[in-house]
Amino acid sequence: MISVNALGDACPLPVVKTIDAIKSLNGAAGTVEVLVDNDTAVQNLKRLAGSKGYAIAVEQQGEKRYRAVLTVGEQAEQPELPAECCPVPAEKKTVVVISSDRMGDGDETLGKTLLKGFLFALRQQDTLPKTILFYNRGAFVSTEGSASVEDLKDMEARGVEILTCGTCLNYYGLTEKLAVGGVTNMYSIVEAMTGLFPMKCKYFASQLTRCNVKSFRARIRASGLFAPCLPCPGCAATRSPRRNRRGRCRPVPPGAGRRCRGKV
Repeated sequence: MISVNALGDACPLPVVKTIDAIKSLNGAAGTVEVLVDNDTAVQNLKRLAGSKGYAIAVEQQGEKRYRAVLTVGEQAEQPELPAECCPVPAEKKTVVVISSDRMGDGDETLGKTLLKGFLFALRQQDTLPKTILFYNRGAFVSTEGSASVEDLKDMEARGVEILTCGTCLNYYGLTEKLAVGGVTNMYSIVEAMTGLFPMKCKYFASQLTRCNVKSFRARIRASGLFAPCLPCPGCAATRSPRRNRRGRCRPVPPGAGRRCRGKV
């Protein structure tokens, strides 16, 4: 029998440890004993066993102590982490924004300790945020050397979108050190924070078609965050903005010439 101690481990670690233990059997028959301390982990283990055809017996040994024994048959199917394991509730779409590598003002060491504790506590919540955004010195939190990388990786595995400002990574020389999540830009950050749906640009590479800049700018205006010079979010870069008759900027994607108009 292989024993797995997952007491105190947050989802999906109990399932991950169990899968690793089953794989160590190398296709032979055997049993895996798993100790967990919450009902969510028990349900996830039952789901894993049911999906792979393993027998499972669960015994509650205390108020917050459970013993699950999985019986694996010879040449059993090798398990993978179930897609439905530790689902993130879809009804709550919270965005967490972190703009510094410390929490609050005052002592630097205390501030970094508080931020690490905040992300650890966030990881333990039953309902996780939809997105976590990092910009300015917050970029240090999602890169190599950060004490919170493992917490962020765990939340990303559970469906949380982790995004770091690309300009900030470049400014601090961290572009090659991103340890978790993806790179984003200010337009995506604005959309995430204001609840706007992303506008996909119709202008791509050699296909020079008209960009729907007017619709994008109208939605930015409606959010109360109107800026006089906004390029189309789908284009990689823009030329120097041109002025229309009302004196407002008219963004033009590079190479588009007269074929892309951004009039308001």
